[in-house]
Amino acid sequence: MQLNQVIVSYKAGDSISQRRAERCARQLEARQCDVLMGPSGPKDNPYPVFLASVTRPIDLALILGGDGTTLAAARHLAPEGIPILAVNVGGHLGFLTESDELFSDSEAVWDRLLEDRYAVQQRMMLQATTFEGSRDNLEPMSDRYLALNEMCVKPASADRMITSILEMEIDGEVVDQYQGDGLIVGTPTGSTCYTVSANGPIIHPGMARSPSLPSAPSVFPVVQSFCLRGR
Repeated sequence: MQLNQVIVSYKAGDSISQRRAERCARQLEARQCDVLMGPSGPKDNPYPVFLASVTRPIDLALILGGDGTTLAAARHLAPEGIPILAVNVGGHLGFLTESDELFSDSEAVWDRLLEDRYAVQQRMMLQATTFEGSRDNLEPMSDRYLALNEMCVKPASADRMITSILEMEIDGEVVDQYQGDGLIVGTPTGSTCYTVSANGPIIHPGMARSPSLPSAPSVFPVVQSFCLRGR
């Protein structure tokens, strides 16, 4: 791997991850690497500016934070094919990140990357778009949304909880109808969240399947690996 241009993103409002980011940026710049550094959080999204400002490929994104910081990076960087190295610095959960202890000697990490002594893990992501019109004449009415862990389809009401009826299709075939507050579709990466809370399995990230675990006793869980369409 080349390290000519690297994103260094840290958890917004966390002084520990910011100091670590500044240290890593100095180390990379000493290796003649251009560094794009900034905070990431609910009110901070540095990635559109980073991606719009570069004139050559970004080789790596170093994410210092917890799972939330990593998920935000994946949404924006995955379409660009930028590999992510996530380290749990200042985060609360670390299902998606490397341990901070393993990253204590960061200079050795840069050496390993430059010598191609690493492996890239590919993970399933979800892509969603909302449409309007008939089944044979659908028109997109939203942008494309990406998620590494899960997506929720629910009525657009902020002041009250509306019961909805959602029909799920796989490759054009109707699987079932769900009546409730909404429908959560998760990836294997997202199986450590709502799937576990619904007494579902933790699925290895290498599996190209995603669980659907309804709470209604008359509906069976579904693990699928095909294209979903909801109405």
